[in-house]
Amino acid sequence: MARPPSTKVTPDEWDRGPDPLPCSVPRPPSGEGAPDRWRPCVANFNRAIVTPSEQILDDEVTEVEFPQWDGQRGILTSAAPFVGRLGTGRLRIRYEQGAEKNFLLAGGFAEMHDNRLVLVADEIVAVADIDAAAAKSRFDAAVAAIAEPGTHSPEARERLEHERQVAAAALSLAGTAG
Repeated sequence: MARPPSTKVTPDEWDRGPDPLPCSVPRPPSGEGAPDRWRPCVANFNRAIVTPSEQILDDEVTEVEFPQWDGQRGILTSAAPFVGRLGTGRLRIRYEQGAEKNFLLAGGFAEMHDNRLVLVADEIVAVADIDAAAAKSRFDAAVAAIAEPGTHSPEARERLEHERQVAAAALSLAGTAG
């Protein structure tokens, strides 16, 4: 289907016919007699998650989203090298076949180098393993401790605020588990 360079290809035309990109993979037709369709392939990269005491995961993934201290960050293959401080929130890992794993991540560091992402986590738990009642108790205890009269050292206030943030994130994620 040759066309002059100034002519645009419509999305419907893009999905029909031979492989439009060398790395595209076939997508199943949507119905009887439907045309062949293509989707661009997604390259994998290696990701490892470790804690000070154990290695949690080490495998090939297509995308990782995680909290940094200053906001969410998403990583795909060939991302620029970086080192960053992790925050508290959802760690989402996506695999090539569409599978997904979700974790509560609280603190640590991330490093991307040579197409390998390493997350060194202070605290990590699978979303499916979060106990909502325990998270609520942890949250209530942290809020009560913060509200206690008297002076708290800056270090103690920071620790209590961290506890509150982790418990709040666990409560939020416990509602999405299942």
